[in-house]
Amino acid sequence: MELLDLLTLPFLLVFALATSVDDVRKGKIRNTWIIAALLFALLALAIQSAVLLFQGSSVNERYLLLFAANGLVALAIASGIWLASVWSAGDTKLFLAYAMLLPLEWYRRTWTPLPALTLLTNVAVLALALLTAQAALRIARRPELFLTATRAFPRKQPALALFVFGFSWLSSLL
Repeated sequence: MELLDLLTLPFLLVFALATSVDDVRKGKIRNTWIIAALLFALLALAIQSAVLLFQGSSVNERYLLLFAANGLVALAIASGIWLASVWSAGDTKLFLAYAMLLPLEWYRRTWTPLPALTLLTNVAVLALALLTAQAALRIARRPELFLTATRAFPRKQPALALFVFGFSWLSSLL
């Protein structure tokens, strides 16, 4: 395992657990965790670069550019989804933190050079599966909902439709 992986994985586990517990208990994701995650991502990258320089190796400038581009793409995507009222501001910041925390090497076999898009795909598939299961349970409990599907998610339906159609349009371009 590379040094960046060894530095990131323990923090990532603590970060995921802490933000999940906060979100479930209080309905909020504290900015303290987001700032800590972003600072940790930069610190881990700086430590990795310093170790490489100390060993006499050169720092991979392409990796640094890709890291920055991935952060900007994650920020743009998350902000767009937030502006479309699909995500809350906390979810937007959380997505950015995860995109910056996950080492780019973990995504080397994906369909895009920008891991934020892969992360978004994984989040969208999981969200779609959870929402489908939730709708199926509601319909199983109350079959009349099957006839009027708009009652299953009355407030979320327009935003969800926008997200699904927008995401399918984006994926068709790639």
